[in-house]
Order: sequence, then structure tokens, then C-alpha cells
Amino acid sequence: MLKGIHHTGISVRDLNQAVDFYQGLGSFTLVHEFSLENSAENRAAMGVANASAKVAWLKGPTAYLELLQFEHPGSTEGNGATQVHDPGIRHICLQSQDGEQLFDRALELGASSHARPAGLGTGNLYSYIRDPFDNVLELEGLPYAPKDQHHSWYAHAAYVVRDMDAMLPFYEAITGTARSREGTFGPGEAFDTVSGLRGTKMHGAWIPVLNGNLEFWQYLPPTLSRERPAAKASDLGYSHVCFEVDDLKATVEALKLIGTRFLTAPVVSDTVSVVYGLDPEENLFELISFKAEASSFSLDGLSGWSFLKDLDEAIATHYNQGG
Repeated sequence: MLKGIHHTGISVRDLNQAVDFYQGLGSFTLVHEFSLENSAENRAAMGVANASAKVAWLKGPTAYLELLQFEHPGSTEGNGATQVHDPGIRHICLQSQDGEQLFDRALELGASSHARPAGLGTGNLYSYIRDPFDNVLELEGLPYAPKDQHHSWYAHAAYVVRDMDAMLPFYEAITGTARSREGTFGPGEAFDTVSGLRGTKMHGAWIPVLNGNLEFWQYLPPTLSRERPAAKASDLGYSHVCFEVDDLKATVEALKLIGTRFLTAPVVSDTVSVVYGLDPEENLFELISFKAEASSFSLDGLSGWSFLKDLDEAIATHYNQGG
């Protein structure tokens, strides 16, 4: 059974700078640091030529981030951020009750943006910024969100795709959840303001999980996206999305039945079991399950579950009232 999105992995050039930025946003706290050895097992499991890396786990109220500094990082041609409409794992979204404050804080910490937060008629404020490593972050302000101790929280991971008909069924199979909604958006000035593109038109879809969403965008002409090679964990930028599951072996066997490609058999240690695979558009994903010795790093121990319930109720009320 899927617990939710455990983390999004981001490959960076400077681990300390990345930790400082994401902690500074008020969304995450550093809880674990470790090193990866350049072993044959690690190279095979992650699909990289050199697995030597420093890793930091940052814990938020609703999910984790995994920051990786590889000794020999890959290029930005895999998942490294270029344009918001390039294919791959393209951004993560952080939400806050005060979108303007979150935006200003990000810029104080070294982020950049082409425009201040703007509305799209939903009652939310939206902005696309770039972190100090040129990765796209979406910041959303939800003024109707319940007041809470959380300054901001992880909301979703977003993919830019070429073929919705392949990608959506695949992630519905991984999550065990059907898409909640989809539609076509744009063109319009407001969409151009947020995206930084011209003539923005795209088809979008969302698959909910217990602690957030997976978001999918297929950009339509004239903003066609470029080709790219298969993703590698060491590629600079958003390298993978990791899903926590209760039974890794059973999940892997079920996904093999629909033709899912895994890089190796699951790697089992005293504390965790992990495996990496590729989705239909060759984005890297990870599955992880924790043993009792490492249960403190499971999603079960996050502080934001009651907040997420209150947030879901606030969102439903907002939209039922025509927000």
C-alpha cells in the first residue's frame, strides 16, 4: 500500500547552500546526513557511472526533500531545470497561507523570478521562481488555509509530459489512485505572467495521494518542449520522486505486471528497502519502505497529518463557495 510521496530528490552542486536555502524558507528542517559509496551495488541501483555523493534529508510537515551532491554530477540535460515547459520532473510546489511573504523570503535567500505572485481566478496566488541552483519552484498562497504553526509545506511534484495517455495510467497504478481532475488551460495574459512564456496553453491533470498531489502538464503549441535523454540520479536538478510503500516486494511485482522497468532488484539493508525504476517517459522514480529501526524517517512520523485534513476541508469549502 502506498503511504504517499516520501521525498523529491534534487541533485545540487553545493549541498550546504541548498540545505541553507530550503531550511531558510521555513518549510524543512535538516534531520539526516549520510554519504553514498561508489559501490557497484549503488551504481547499478541508481543508474549512475559514479555513485559517490553526500546526501541530506530535510523533513517538512507533509513530506521530505532529499538533497544530493554527487562527486561527479551529471549534466542538466536530464532533469536539470531549463524552461518551465521542458519535459521531466519540472518543479515542486510549496504552499503557504501568505504567498507574498513566502515569495519575498525566497528572494531574500537567493532565489530569482520573472514576476511577482499573480492570481489565476482561483483565489490562490501563484509564482514560478528559481532556487539558487536554477530549479523551478512553484509557490502558492492560499489565504483561506487554516492558521497553523507551519510557515509553508510541500504540496506537489509536477511533471511536464509528452503523452498523458501513457503517463497518467502509470502513476495511477503506482499510487493506486485515479486522477481527480484534468482540463485545458490558457491562453491568457495571467497564464503567461505566471509561466514566463508567451501564448501559454496546456493540458493539466492531477493525481492525489494522502500527503499531496502529482501534477502533470502537457504544453500545447506554440510552446513545444524539447527532447531529452533518460534521467539519471546524478543529473543536476530534480532527479526523482520517491514513494513510500508498506510492502516493497509486492509493489514491485505488481508494477512489473504492467511492464515497469526497474534498474535492479530491490536493495535491502538493516533499515530500509529501496528500488529505482523508470516511468514511460524515462523519469526516474524510487520506492522505499522502512524497517522498525528507521521508522522515525517514515511518513507516519510527520507532524502535518492533522493539518492536511484541515487544509483539505478548507480547500473544499473555498471551492464550494465559488473561490
